[in-house]
Amino acid sequence: MGGDVQFVGCGQGAYIADTNYRFVGYGGDYSTPRRRDFTCLICTTLSLLLGLLAVMWCLWPADECEVDQLNWKYKWDPAKRARCCTLEGIGCEQATARPPVGPVDPFNCADGFTNWQADWSSDKKVWCCKVHKRGCGLPAPMAANWFDCDSGFANYVKGWSVNKKAWCCGKEKKGCLGSGDLNMIQTENMGYGAGAQHGFEGAPVAQIHTR
Repeated sequence: MGGDVQFVGCGQGAYIADTNYRFVGYGGDYSTPRRRDFTCLICTTLSLLLGLLAVMWCLWPADECEVDQLNWKYKWDPAKRARCCTLEGIGCEQATARPPVGPVDPFNCADGFTNWQADWSSDKKVWCCKVHKRGCGLPAPMAANWFDCDSGFANYVKGWSVNKKAWCCGKEKKGCLGSGDLNMIQTENMGYGAGAQHGFEGAPVAQIHTR
């Protein structure tokens, strides 16, 4: 018959072309492949992104000036320094000057004046005599039976006599020789408190008085 389709049998009839695919035999229907659906994957990805953004929002600091605040000199760029300096006073280049702990002069001629003959060092006697006309006439150290170890302690390296240092060290563990940051020779041209418990921050360098 070749490739033609013919009706065979009694009666008259017609034929039509059936374009459907059917599974013939045991089982179910045969159909064309199903299109892929990415809706679930897209929804899952968007949910994960939203969750990540929510976590970052919670953890991200509200103020940029709080980030690396302690290390701003090394980690902030100039623009951030300028912003935070203007807004919150953080990251400013200018440093605030610390006030001196004691007077500018190397000695306080009121400290231990009631017992100045034995209490004061030779340098203090000479300076106080020259500047304030106090402590004149006895530049050499003198011995005494008792010393006030609180009087002038802030300037003990420069202001105390050797006898007072030895007495207070033995009695009250104060002003011991060699216990300061500097010795008397090193503090010669420094201000009040130099070498004592305040160290170099005791006061600015004393100016030489010519009067």
